[in-house]
Amino acid sequence: VGEAFSIDPRLIKPDDTLKALSSIDSWDLGKGDDALSEWVGRENLGKLPTLTTMLDFAKWIQTTKYK
Repeated sequence: VGEAFSIDPRLIKPDDTLKALSSIDSWDLGKGDDALSEWVGRENLGKLPTLTTMLDFAKWIQTTKYK
């Protein structure tokens, strides 16, 4: 996620919202959102659902990828 949005991963907290990351990403023409979607596709995780926080995203990956 940090790489996709060009953010130091140590700065991303579990309660950070994906909406906030997308807002930051709007300055970069959506590159982060696109990179994140491409990663989800490469990992064969299916369609990215509507999620609120980074913790929600991490839990979704864990339950989807490692079931």
